Amino acid sequence: MRGASQVVIERQDEKSTTEPQVRFPSRSQSQRRVRLKKAPAETVVPDRNPTLVEQALALSRGWRMFMVVVFALSFVLLITPVVDNLYVTYMFNLETRILPSIVSVVFGIAIYALGWRLLIGYIDETPKPYAITLWYILGGLACVGLALILMLIGLYSNVRMITI
Repeated sequence: MRGASQVVIERQDEKSTTEPQVRFPSRSQSQRRVRLKKAPAETVVPDRNPTLVEQALALSRGWRMFMVVVFALSFVLLITPVVDNLYVTYMFNLETRILPSIVSVVFGIAIYALGWRLLIGYIDETPKPYAITLWYILGGLACVGLALILMLIGLYSNVRMITI
């Protein structure tokens, strides 16, 4: 067995009637016999820059939650006029006036749930960087950018709100 203490039994001579002498090796001798090779120190060499998904997943959990909320809200801001226009054009009924809001909220919750799964994950879990995560982040950034552009266009245009 490697590393175990070895007992050396010596006989003084063949004609001696005394019992054999038992000698235990000293600590320094046992250390000399067992030479452990030290593993070389691991050096981490960055071979590439982290991707956008890896950078997003490296953020703290709170920032990832904030990012998912902003993406979902900007998506809802973008689809609300489209859903309202489709509803007014094809399905308008006074009894179902709340329907466009419900549809927009359902789409927003779906985008939020998808973002939660892709970017936030469960407790004590960092999600893996999937390709769909990149598409979610790019789509979310596009939604935020487009929503900001449309708000700025609305702010600086001379269109006044019509109040009845």
